[in-house]
Amino acid sequence: MRRPLQPTDWGWKLEDILTPVNTDRPIAPDTLLNMISCGCKADGCGLSCGCRKMGVHCSAVCTKCTGQTCNNAAPMPSLLDTKREAE
Repeated sequence: MRRPLQPTDWGWKLEDILTPVNTDRPIAPDTLLNMISCGCKADGCGLSCGCRKMGVHCSAVCTKCTGQTCNNAAPMPSLLDTKREAE
């Protein structure tokens, strides 16, 4: 029979009752917390696009355009650029 997991080994402390251990670690990486997304229409992000206002390209986290179907999508590298980098 396997030994059961001890709560004190998995983020809990015992002080009369079991209580969760607080952490000083961030809840998520800054890159994730600072991701910008827009809710523009799928057919194009205009001047009111939140991503455009912040000076970034739309990305996969944008709800409608997903960074692919709008005029604020990141430019796709061409096949020639890829070959030059390989050399």
